[in-house]
Amino acid sequence: KLVYVANNRLYLRNLNALDAVELQGTEDAQGPFFSPDGEWIGFLSGQLKKVPVNGGQAVAICAIGVLDALGASWGPDNTILFGGIYKGIFRVPANGGDPTVIVKPSASLSYANPQFLPDGQTFLYQRGAPGDQDELVIRSLDKNDDTVLLTGGYDYQFLGSGYLVYAMGARGQDLSAVAFDVASRKIVGNPVTVVRGVKDSSSGSTSNFAVSASGTLIYLPANR
Repeated sequence: KLVYVANNRLYLRNLNALDAVELQGTEDAQGPFFSPDGEWIGFLSGQLKKVPVNGGQAVAICAIGVLDALGASWGPDNTILFGGIYKGIFRVPANGGDPTVIVKPSASLSYANPQFLPDGQTFLYQRGAPGDQDELVIRSLDKNDDTVLLTGGYDYQFLGSGYLVYAMGARGQDLSAVAFDVASRKIVGNPVTVVRGVKDSSSGSTSNFAVSASGTLIYLPANR
């Protein structure tokens, strides 16, 4: 299944179908993401919310308040990580509760796009300072053990096959991929270009692509 934002709402469609279904209660939605079992879609809309894939009412998980949130990931332990921009990385139970900071912010750094790794105990996140290159960082949930994996690029996504896919460049980005050994926390080999000319967001801070766990890539071409 594919979920995407159009007209400030979420739409869901099967990859083997042409028609999409609007998900009710998802006005002003951003950054959708699936639960591990595929039964729910989480999203940001002034609050962190979730909505059933098969239809139903959207449910509030937690207030975001004054946070500018960017990117979220639903882990196998039924908790959600989300990026709080200049407030750090937060963790909250998917069934609702108060978010707690698990990556404390440093002055002038932004924090975004956390992603659980398959073990459920480590995760990736993106950080950077204005005017500087972003970094991809790996960290444990229960330890302050940050390791920088890559510098440059953004919207990093981990594939279960052991690769990282990410955007490079300004408007009309290229997508690159590189092998990544999770156990040793090391990049293996050199990156290769996968696709050229992927459309960025209107703000220029994110890229319009997604990769499934099985490796299927979907993207919006820059010339559309």
